[in-house]
Amino acid sequence: MEHYRALGDERLRDAEPTIEFIRRINSVIDAMNGQVPWQGLQADPSSHHHKVLLDFLDYLKTMNDIAILKHESVGTGKRKKKNKPHVSFEDELTTASYLGLVVTVNTAISLVKYLSQDCGFKYLMTRRINQDSLEHFFGHIRGACGANNHPDPLMFINVYRLLMTYSLIKPPRGSNVTGSEMLQALLDLKDLEGDRYKENVEILHKKIDDYLDGDVVANELFEDMDHQDALMAPIDPYALTVFGGYISRKMRKVKPAKDCLTCSLEVCAADSTPFEDRETLLQMRSRGGLLRPSSKLYNLLTKLEESVLRVSAKCSLHASFLFTVLDDLLASKEDSVAMIGCEQHQRGLTTAIIAHYLNCRMHFVCAEADRAVQESHRRNRDLAKRARIN
Repeated sequence: MEHYRALGDERLRDAEPTIEFIRRINSVIDAMNGQVPWQGLQADPSSHHHKVLLDFLDYLKTMNDIAILKHESVGTGKRKKKNKPHVSFEDELTTASYLGLVVTVNTAISLVKYLSQDCGFKYLMTRRINQDSLEHFFGHIRGACGANNHPDPLMFINVYRLLMTYSLIKPPRGSNVTGSEMLQALLDLKDLEGDRYKENVEILHKKIDDYLDGDVVANELFEDMDHQDALMAPIDPYALTVFGGYISRKMRKVKPAKDCLTCSLEVCAADSTPFEDRETLLQMRSRGGLLRPSSKLYNLLTKLEESVLRVSAKCSLHASFLFTVLDDLLASKEDSVAMIGCEQHQRGLTTAIIAHYLNCRMHFVCAEADRAVQESHRRNRDLAKRARIN
């Protein structure tokens, strides 16, 4: 919000209180999600995270006092004053939320004090005591149910049994125990995918190879496609740069960039490269986890994103959506592709970047389509309910 407010968005002209509130909540979330020693909560009240939690308690008390004063001055329910209008305080902090936050923060502070004074702990990694693991588990359940984000009890039980069987058979990462070859074969996704999956993978890599080779046959097949009149949404260079920062970090961890210094340097911008205007949001969002994408990588991602937006504007989501994007990429290519990486590994690295970006992008496309379907189902349920009432 602060970034787009600085760009002159009039809708965010008075957003300073909201920005301050979000920063405060983000600080509390960071304090309650420490997962490495230097992020741990310490018993010293002058430490950063401890001070954040104490300030948040004072902030909650102030909000609660203001809400109480409003209710006393206006009156609600039986305490409603005569000739005073009834006012709804839906936007205020409810009593249940207030007590829950206070209990949670006070519990963390009391726990770190006890561990420090009685058990000799130097810090507490608060991520180990929150409910993220439980929420991740339910996220896995929902993800295994396809487009159904709200599985019924029967589907939940079936998916839960499958996950439990998988966890019992497959050994944990880093263990010195290897699974049975027979059971491992049963759990191997490639053995279960069948010929259809292998055929789709071959088509995907074939289309990427055609794009990198400058194949002109695809242009002949798509001569009738009009790429100028597509009602595509404009590309946000700031958001694409943030996405490019994730791609840069991801690609540096895999081969060939993992073993080749030249390829690793080609993926991200050099430290001596001056900052561009599109990198302002990246600097605000990154906490050391995102890298600055190189100009070559950014230009490649821009071409890929243009194809995704063109296809999204022309047709709805379907089974061959990814292949349609690659066909559009082939048909719209005007010049040779700028390879990324050293001469020996540039083809493999560029192919990996294209495949990884499109796979990530398809995840967002499917998520957006799923939200549209869920919203359509919600409207239909509301209309059916109103029809029964009438």
